[in-house]
Amino acid sequence: MEKVHFHQEQMLPELKEFVQKGIFTQSEIKQIIKKRTEFERALVRRIAKKGDYLRYVQYEMGLEALRKKRAKRFNIAPTPHSISDYALVRRQFYIFERAVRKFKGDVDLWIQYIQLAKKEKARSLVGKISARALQLHPTEAVLYILASAHELDQLSPTAARALLQRGLRLNKDSIRLWTEYAKMELGYIEGLKRRWHALGIKLENGNTSVAKDKESGLLDPEGDTEPTIVVEGEDSNSEAIRDVMNGAIVRTVIHNAVEAIPKVEMFSSLRTMLSSYPTELRSSLLSDLYSQIDTVLPHDPQAVLFAATHALSAASDTPNEGGDIVEALREANERLSNALKSEEIDKTKMGHSYATWVEEWVNKLDEENLRLYLIQSLHALILSLPSHRLSPSLLATDLRLSISPRNPIPPSGKKVTKSSQKYSNLFPDSTEIWLARLQIAGKNADSELIKKTWKEARKLAKGDTEELLQVWLYVVDSHEQTADKIKLYEDILLDSMQHSSASLHPNLLNRYIADLYSGPLSIPRRHSAITRIFQLYLPSSATYAHLFQCESKCSESSLKNLELIFDKWRVAPGEAVNSACQWASWLVQNGKGKEAKDVIERARLGDPGTKQELDVKWMEILQAEQEDTKTHDEDEHHDIDMNDAGIDVFMN
Repeated sequence: MEKVHFHQEQMLPELKEFVQKGIFTQSEIKQIIKKRTEFERALVRRIAKKGDYLRYVQYEMGLEALRKKRAKRFNIAPTPHSISDYALVRRQFYIFERAVRKFKGDVDLWIQYIQLAKKEKARSLVGKISARALQLHPTEAVLYILASAHELDQLSPTAARALLQRGLRLNKDSIRLWTEYAKMELGYIEGLKRRWHALGIKLENGNTSVAKDKESGLLDPEGDTEPTIVVEGEDSNSEAIRDVMNGAIVRTVIHNAVEAIPKVEMFSSLRTMLSSYPTELRSSLLSDLYSQIDTVLPHDPQAVLFAATHALSAASDTPNEGGDIVEALREANERLSNALKSEEIDKTKMGHSYATWVEEWVNKLDEENLRLYLIQSLHALILSLPSHRLSPSLLATDLRLSISPRNPIPPSGKKVTKSSQKYSNLFPDSTEIWLARLQIAGKNADSELIKKTWKEARKLAKGDTEELLQVWLYVVDSHEQTADKIKLYEDILLDSMQHSSASLHPNLLNRYIADLYSGPLSIPRRHSAITRIFQLYLPSSATYAHLFQCESKCSESSLKNLELIFDKWRVAPGEAVNSACQWASWLVQNGKGKEAKDVIERARLGDPGTKQELDVKWMEILQAEQEDTKTHDEDEHHDIDMNDAGIDVFMN
C-alpha cells in the first residue's frame, strides 16, 4: 500500500492545477483519484496482469482527450511550464515504462509504447524505447521496421539503412524486413529525384546538369539563362549516379532478398510493394523480379503460376476485356499447360495450381468465349496428358466446370456421368473427385443415384479429416430439418467407427452433437440422446468435453445431464483434472460453491499427484468468479456528462 500512497501523493500538483484552471471539478477529481487508486492497487498485487496496465493507460488516454476538448472549449491557452498540459501524457509514459519493466519479453507492449510516444511526438523517447526494445528482442523484425521508420521521419536515411541492415544480419529469413528494406531504398531514390527536380538538376545521357528553363525556378528573374550548376562528362561517377537513380541499389536488394529467401512468398511480397509504390521505375523493377523467379525457382508450381500470370494480373486491372487481357490469358494458359507436361515439376501441386487458376478465372470473366476457351483448354489438356501426369484436382475441376452455370456450352448429363465414373476409376480414393460426383448426382436430381454414390464415396474415399467430413456430411448438410439430419447421422456414425481414419469418427460425433443441440430439445430428450451416445458411439475425451460444453450452454441446462456427462468424463484417461475443473466452474457460476468444493476435494483424493495442479486451477476459478461479480456490480452510470468527449473516463 505504500506504493499506492506514494503515487497518490505524486498526482496532487497536477490535480490541483486542473481545478484551478477549471478543467475538472472537485467531484470529478475525487472520481479520478478513486479510479487511479483502484488501478494502482491492481498493479501492486502479487501477480500483476498485463491487462491491468493497458486498462490504466486507456483510462489516462481518455482523460487526456477530455482535457484537450475542454481546454479548447473553454479557450484555456497552454502556459509555459504548466504541469497540467503534460501531466496526463507523462503518466501514460510512466505506466508503459512500468509495464515493459514487468513484462520485458512482451513485444506487443514495446510496440504499443513506441506507438504512443510517436503519437505524442516524443521523438527522443521513441529512439530510446526502440533501442531498448531491440537490445531485448534482436530477432523481432517489426522493431527494426519501427525504429527505421522513426529515423526516416527524422530525415536520417543513413541511420535507417544501418538499422535495417543490422536487422537483416540477424533475421535473414524475414520476408517483411527484406520488403521494407527494398521499399526504404526505393523511397530514398525517389526522394533524391524530387530534391533534384526542385533544384533544377536533371540527369540526361549519363550527365548531371541544371535545367535551363523557367520551370527550374533557379533562373534569374531578369532573364539570365545561365545555369547555376553544370556537371557533365561520361566519367565513372556520372555512370554510377545514373545506375543509382535507375534503381541499381533496389535491384541489388531484391536480388539478395530472393537469394536469402527463395520462396514464392518473398516474390509476392516484393511484387505487392512495387505495384503499390508510386515510382517511374516500377515496370523495370517488376520485369527484373519476374525474370529472377525463373532462375531461383524454375520447378516450383507456385513460382510457375506466379511468373505465368503476372501479365494477366496487370491486364485485368483495365476496365475492359480487350486485346491485352485476351493475349495475356492465352499466354498464361499455354505456359501453365506446358508446365504440366514437364516431368521436372510435381504433377499434383502443378495440377492443383492450374485447376484452381482456371476455375477462378472462369468465375471472374464476363466474356463467354473466354470462359469457354479456359474450360475447353482444361478438358483438352486432360485428354492429351498421359495418365501418370494427371492429378485429382485437374479431373475434379473439369467435372465441376462441366455442370457449372458459368459454362456456356455444358455437355450432356450422360456424358458428364460417364466421365466422372472414368475419373473415379483412375483415383478411387480421391475425396475431391467423389465430391464432384456427388454434385453431378445432385444436379441430375436422382435420389437413388445420390444415395448410391454417397455410400460408395464413404467406403472408398480417403484423405485428411476435413476432406472426409465433407464427403460423409454431404447428404446430411443438404437437409434443413434437424430431425432428418439426426436420422442420417445415426446411420453413418456406426459406419464411421469402422473407417481407417482414426480422427473421422470423433469429429463426426462432435458435429452430430452440435447439430443435436442446435434444435429445441427438452431435458428428457437430451438425456436420452446423451445416454445413446455413451452406449453406441464410443465417445472420446474430446467428445465428453464438447458434450459438456453444449449442455452447459443450454438456456435450461440440466444438473442431472451434466452430472451424467461428468461421471463418464472423469474416468477417461488423463481427464480427471480437466473434468473436475469444468464441473466445479459451472457449479460456482450457478451458486453451488459448496458442491464445487466437494468436486475438487474428491478429485484430490482420487489422484494425489494432481493436488497442486487442482489447487492452482481452483484458485483461478474463484478469482474469475470474483472478477465477474465485481464487473456485474459496478455502476454503469457516469458521474459527469461525457457526451462532449465520447469517452468513458469517470466511473463509480
